[in-house]
Amino acid sequence: MKTSISFYKKVHKDRRGSFWFDGQVAEVFSGDRSISVEATGQKSLSFSPAGNIYSGAGAVRSAVKRGLTDRHISKTEMRDQNWFNLVLADGGKFTSLERVLDDLP
Repeated sequence: MKTSISFYKKVHKDRRGSFWFDGQVAEVFSGDRSISVEATGQKSLSFSPAGNIYSGAGAVRSAVKRGLTDRHISKTEMRDQNWFNLVLADGGKFTSLERVLDDLP
């Protein structure tokens, strides 16, 4: 069975964390099965304890303008943070990875 992957967002070698993405990032296909990688949740940050708070795409744009990478982003004042979610599709039936893991003994 042939397996393929599609990337829907450009991935920078030093910006791979979920902070840099929104929505569907990539999808792996194998037959009628697929795994979708999605960045979800809110994100906001400040670059100093008393500084302006940047949210969503504005937070990402501000971090990129400052030349920040995954290594640097943890040094900011994160207010909200997003995450990667994996969605499994098996013949048209969709399940989040969290549900699969919850069902394990």
